[in-house]
Amino acid sequence: MTGPASSADAASAAPGGRGVPSVADVAVLAGVHGPKVPSTAVRQRVAGDGRPVVDGLRPREALPDDPGDGREVDMRYVAQASRQETVRVTRWSLVVVEALVALAAVYGGVGLMADNMIGMPHDWLSATPFTSWVVPGMLLVLVVAVPMTVAAVLEARRSTWAPVVSIAASGALVAWIGVQLLVVQRYNVLQPVMLGIGLAVILLAVVLHRHEPPTALRR
Repeated sequence: MTGPASSADAASAAPGGRGVPSVADVAVLAGVHGPKVPSTAVRQRVAGDGRPVVDGLRPREALPDDPGDGREVDMRYVAQASRQETVRVTRWSLVVVEALVALAAVYGGVGLMADNMIGMPHDWLSATPFTSWVVPGMLLVLVVAVPMTVAAVLEARRSTWAPVVSIAASGALVAWIGVQLLVVQRYNVLQPVMLGIGLAVILLAVVLHRHEPPTALRR
C-alpha cells in the first residue's frame, strides 16, 4: 500500500542516508541560519557527500561537527550586502552634508537680512547693484538653503527625484560661489570650502544613484 508515508521513505533512501530536501525545507534552513535566499532564485541540489546546498549555501544543520568546515556562502550575497551598506552610508552622508549646507545658508541669509548681523564688509557691495545686504541675504536663502533642504528631504525619503534635485542644488551652490568670485571680486576662506562641498555633493549623488537600483527608490 502506497501513500504519503511511502513517499517520505523513498525520499530518505538517498545516498548516505540523506534525502533530497524540499525547496521549502532548505529555504527555511537558509533563512534562519544564513543569508536570505531570494524567492525567485531558490534552487536545491545535493553535494557529493549528500549534504543539501541551496544557491551555494549549506545550512548550518547540514554541516559536520568539524569546526574547520565553515559555511559556503555564495559570493553574490556577500557582494549584495556590501553594495547595500555602501548605498546606505553614502545616502546618509549626502543627507547630512546637504542639511548642514542648508542650515549654514539659512544662518548666513538671515544674518544678512537682519541688518548684516554677521558683519559682512559693506564695501563688498560696491561692484554689485545692491546698496544693502538684504537682497543678497534673500538670494542666499532662495538659491542655496531652499534647494539643499529639498534635496536632503528627498534623499532621506529615497525619492526618484532625489538625484536630479541633489545635483541641481549643489550646482546652484557652485554657481553662487562662482558669481561671488566674478562679480564681487572679494575673497574669503569660506568660498573655496563651500565650492568644495558643492562638488562633493555632486560626487556623492552620482556615486549613490549609480549603485542604488531604481526599484529601491520611491515616487
